[in-house]
Amino acid sequence: MTAQEISSNLPAEIRKAAYIVGRWLWVEFDSKPESNIIAKLKELGFNWNHKRRVWQHNCGYFSKSAPYDPRDKYQVLSLDEAE
Repeated sequence: MTAQEISSNLPAEIRKAAYIVGRWLWVEFDSKPESNIIAKLKELGFNWNHKRRVWQHNCGYFSKSAPYDPRDKYQVLSLDEAE
């Protein structure tokens, strides 16, 4: 699945915090989200990246952990820009 396909199923409270980094979908909150939001992220296949402090979905594109911040290397788009 692509990031756009996955993002189309996101609830509004998650969608507003989501963006695309390369081929992956990331969700970043200002503070820890409520437990129901975390449960929904896990249900949708997102994983917590402690190093970067974001929820990530690889959208079927697997890669090793990078020593650099992918936001510095790959295109970063809001969900509105990606549509």
